[in-house]
Amino acid sequence: FPVTIDTFETFMKENSLIIEHQERSVFSHKHRFAGTLDLTATANGKRFLIDWKTGKDIYDEAHLQISAYQYALEEEGVTVDERRIVLLCEDGTFKVVAPSYDIDAFLSVLQVWRWKNRGLVKEFNL
Repeated sequence: FPVTIDTFETFMKENSLIIEHQERSVFSHKHRFAGTLDLTATANGKRFLIDWKTGKDIYDEAHLQISAYQYALEEEGVTVDERRIVLLCEDGTFKVVAPSYDIDAFLSVLQVWRWKNRGLVKEFNL
């Protein structure tokens, strides 16, 4: 999927974002999940949590994913002012969505995953 660095750079410049962290691992010790967020950045005194997507569209699951990342960051004491999911398109444009925050939905899905995968959960103490 030919997304160029130019699309990324254009988005960053147009939004005057200064990168704090890229590909940062985050953990929730309380709910025992982990993930790797794409980017935290600042602009105009606000901290943004940004999740990059490539493909045809931004799917609903991305809202749950970024909610989990925000929750884990906040558990670590890092506050997030705003979240964005950014779809980098083949034609060099991008689509930006301000996702909903729904940690309860994410935790419900996580609970269902653990139930469906209870053998793995037991084996690896997840």
